[in-house]
Amino acid sequence: GLVVLGVGLLRKQPEGFKGYRLLPILLVGALFLDLVLSEGRSPLDAEAQAAVALRNFHEAAQKHATPEAVPVEARVLQPIVDALGTPPYRLRGVQVPSYALQVRRNCEGPARDASGTRPGTLLYCVASDGKQAWVTLVGLPAEVRFGAPGLFSTRGEPRFSVVRARSPEENDAEPAIELELPEVDSDGEAASDSP
Repeated sequence: GLVVLGVGLLRKQPEGFKGYRLLPILLVGALFLDLVLSEGRSPLDAEAQAAVALRNFHEAAQKHATPEAVPVEARVLQPIVDALGTPPYRLRGVQVPSYALQVRRNCEGPARDASGTRPGTLLYCVASDGKQAWVTLVGLPAEVRFGAPGLFSTRGEPRFSVVRARSPEENDAEPAIELELPEVDSDGEAASDSP
């Protein structure tokens, strides 16, 4: 396109020369192609996507917690995992298709070992009393772009969230009271309904 435009300018072609139209047509076509090809990409990097998935799982699991215990059954947790979408990781050059869940029981803290698990696996470690669970994600450390899967971490510290059994106060809490405020006219005085 640039060559045709340059030749047209050097030969002093008239304004009707069709070569002058070629460059704008190619630019518009390239922009359209770029939009089509970038449609499936996320604007977030892998670290941000992993953090969002970890937070979303935590928030949804917390909603299923009761005053007695946190959820531990796969039938409750698996729909939450399925709703997370696709992990931002590749395994041997192939996109990991979905998040996975591994429930571990009688834990004393977040998982520290991710051996034998694939990227995109949520490790849900439930305490022996069942009142809390630590959630970690198998992926890559935030500072690493390629390598063997490990715990999702930042500066060597695994990132995790804690799901806790709800306190009885949370279940018995009064709903927020909605107050009806008087309408205020432009002079700053309360408007009355009477004439």
